[in-house]
Parts: sequence; C-alpha cells; structure tokens
Amino acid sequence: MRPETTSIAARVREIVSAAGIDNFHIENDILVMCGVRYVVERCGCDDPQCNGIRLQREEDRGGGNFFALQ
Repeated sequence: MRPETTSIAARVREIVSAAGIDNFHIENDILVMCGVRYVVERCGCDDPQCNGIRLQREEDRGGGNFFALQ
C-alpha cells in the first residue's frame, strides 16, 4: 500500500503514536522525533510489507541513509 501525498503526515503520526512515542511533531514533511529531524518521503521499494513511507535523517540528506518507518 502506497500512501497518497496528502496522507503521509497522518500515516506517520499514526505509526509513531502506535509505537508509544509522544515526543514528536511534523513540520513541512520533516518528522522531529526526540530532537532528531527526519525527512519523510514516499518509498518506492517493491517489498510487499513496506508501508510506503521512508525516513532520512535531515543532516544525511543526499547520503542515501534511509530508514523504514514500520
């Protein structure tokens, strides 16, 4: 399942809240969680278990260090 652009922030909130993390907020496609900033993007992988969202630490942008948000 791939999220629509307008629902990415809502999906991220749902996943992070379900993980029990309450120290976060989202601003302009940036997830700020526990003081660390992550760029939120749609994931284009072919993994059937992928939720369609990936994170990249903001300071690593362009370096290719992506994290799956599951």
